[in-house]
Amino acid sequence: MALSDRIMYKLTLWCNSRGYSEPSLGFYSAPNMPLYRHVLQHPSEIKAYIDVLETLDPREITLEIGLHRGGTHFVWRELFQEVISVDNNYWWCCKASVEFPSALSKIVYGNSQDVECIQSVAHILDGRLVDHLFLDGEHIYERVHSDLLNYSRFVRPGGIIAFHDSRDSGVLPVIEDLQAGRLTGWRAAKLNEINAPEGDRPPGISYFYGDRPPGIGYFYKE
Repeated sequence: MALSDRIMYKLTLWCNSRGYSEPSLGFYSAPNMPLYRHVLQHPSEIKAYIDVLETLDPREITLEIGLHRGGTHFVWRELFQEVISVDNNYWWCCKASVEFPSALSKIVYGNSQDVECIQSVAHILDGRLVDHLFLDGEHIYERVHSDLLNYSRFVRPGGIIAFHDSRDSGVLPVIEDLQAGRLTGWRAAKLNEINAPEGDRPPGISYFYGDRPPGIGYFYKE
């Protein structure tokens, strides 16, 4: 069984291990489903992205901005030796601390824009660089741009920097500026994008773009 298949199987079980009996629904925020555990990415997108990350070498530390209900943290734990998640929701951070008690899971509570939060991440890393940065915080141009500039410094050359919801109206302009070389201090970057097929949407699931899932865009840091 491929690594991505194994992780998706584990993710399905994890998403449904709290009072819901139908594994096929565990990935989604359906109105009738308890919001204990889920992942916001479309299953075909996160599976394809796992295949991308499998090729990353070394694959030791990952940093994500935006924890939500812990779905991606769970996935990263299957791929990386150490996972750092940042979120400004106190309840989600508390729950993640219980869900992932290992010392290899670091949960940082705070606004990713604040100096104190950036310093907390720097303190955890203690001079080390991460192999993967996943940006999924607030989807406002200024916030996405700030997260990119503030946390990309922690990514090693050759590491991956990714944006979730790459077609969101607050994220896409940052990506376009990045591709065009319009961001100060950045050379034009070649972006790769993963999107589920048009119309590939389970009933009752709401995306920002009708039948089009929001996508994952990523590039390799020079």
